[in-house]
Amino acid sequence: MKNPVILFSVQLLAVISFAQNQSSYEPIRHFVFHDIYINEAPGIQPSQINRLSHLSYVFNYSYTSCIDTEYNLPIWVSHHIDSDALINVFNKRSSYYPKDPQYPNLEANAYKKTGYDHGHLAPAADFTWSREAYNQSFYMSNMAPQHACLNRKGWCHLEGTVRKWAEEKFADDFYIVAGAITNEFIDTICLSDISQIFVPKYFYKVIMMLSPDQNPRSIGFIIPNQDIDNYSVQNFAVTVDSVEMLTKLNFFSFLPEALQETAESVKADVVYYNFTLSCPNTKCKSIYKKTSQLPENRKDFKCK
Repeated sequence: MKNPVILFSVQLLAVISFAQNQSSYEPIRHFVFHDIYINEAPGIQPSQINRLSHLSYVFNYSYTSCIDTEYNLPIWVSHHIDSDALINVFNKRSSYYPKDPQYPNLEANAYKKTGYDHGHLAPAADFTWSREAYNQSFYMSNMAPQHACLNRKGWCHLEGTVRKWAEEKFADDFYIVAGAITNEFIDTICLSDISQIFVPKYFYKVIMMLSPDQNPRSIGFIIPNQDIDNYSVQNFAVTVDSVEMLTKLNFFSFLPEALQETAESVKADVVYYNFTLSCPNTKCKSIYKKTSQLPENRKDFKCK
């Protein structure tokens, strides 16, 4: 999506080139812009412009994260997969979520006992090709507080769906950005008397699919942070343009402008799967019976 007047833009290197030999790792061009458009938002407030001064960037081996330091939330995490990247070299799942050395403000296991899951924005299962990439995917710079009945069902199923597209060579390359939408919040988690994590009401994911023999295709999702089952995820599909309008982000600008505009204005015709990929479609009551209290009933740690 392109708009006529750009008030402010920050350009970042974000997508990784994968190869079976890890020593051949090299970053390639992929840009996410933080844009505020005067013509699109005539009522914009100074506080919205000021948001751009709160951004902190983390460049890890397999993903790039942009964190809003006031909300302590990743507003986007960018990575790339293809069928070769889905080899199962290392998948020893951790139950520990370390602080990222590049962003130590978020303590390890920051959501523990809050009723929220540590929800991956770039999924760990996309990085089984490398021990380093897999382990770094558990850093807090890649986490957001998600309702467990979203994280373990609908969000998980969407992650598996994108991997299935890659496995079935629905396209050659998948460029993926996911993040928290910071327009509306449902809760807060106190880190200290002066620092807190905001819990977003919605998350998004956008996917650009590229193959040499066809035009780029894309699809986006805007998903509420609540109990969402596996098969309802497709109901939240939107165009990438819709996500850009909501987030004030400009994705996939490594593409020629004409191709970008065409691809992002149409929802790609994709396949959804009416069978469990890797996420059991468990009842929400069962999920929270085994963990902690429902977020909506949470009292401990809640900021006043």
